[in-house]
Amino acid sequence: MFLQELTAESLLRRKKDLRIYRAPGHKNNCIWKCCSMSRKDMVEAFRDEFETMSLVEHPSVPAYFGHWDNCVIGDSDQLWSVLCMEECPGFPLKDLVPHMSNRLMLRILMETGRLLSFLLGEGLVYTDLNLTNLLLDSQEKGSRLYLVDYTCSYYFLRNPNPSYSLCFSYDLSPDLKGQQLLVQELACLFEDMIRARGDEKKDSRMPSSVLPLYETGKNPSPSLSLQDYICQIGHCLNSQE
Repeated sequence: MFLQELTAESLLRRKKDLRIYRAPGHKNNCIWKCCSMSRKDMVEAFRDEFETMSLVEHPSVPAYFGHWDNCVIGDSDQLWSVLCMEECPGFPLKDLVPHMSNRLMLRILMETGRLLSFLLGEGLVYTDLNLTNLLLDSQEKGSRLYLVDYTCSYYFLRNPNPSYSLCFSYDLSPDLKGQQLLVQELACLFEDMIRARGDEKKDSRMPSSVLPLYETGKNPSPSLSLQDYICQIGHCLNSQE
């Protein structure tokens, strides 16, 4: 397969064995992720991502349109594995958090937790949660949150023992142990949001009653589930009314 639409002008990022493009696709511009076929681990990760994510339907998750191996891109003499997905609108949270209210920050944290729980039910543990991979799109009828970049996820239903490296140092499953990694991710996201807004200063804007969310999530008790932690976030959100 020869992909003429992927040109130097549409290249967003380039590494030795990885290229990311923004180019025409299914309807509008799409994101095209390309890895060298020589990287067997990345090719496996791309296949797991497409086979799982192409079946997922959620307003906060990009749609996946195709995956092809042995593609030719431009004048490259390499063969590539290529993923094509929806380009989600909005701006990264890292650019928006400094101007957010307490209530909006907590609402985003709770929505993110619910999304992680939904994805867990679809067969994946999302392991790359950060302020860059969350996009917020403001619309006339309200705002919509998007979570992007799923290549580093653990697709435990499709491939419980992948050959590629995962972003954690112990075996995971969708049971409580896997959930607690997601709880820790949410706690670290909350800390990053507070730091990005400058709340570590003495004139902190986040009420002290809310701050224990970080300590609770950073070191979750063996019995703390993801749903329990989401409920704690909800209680803190309701206290801001």
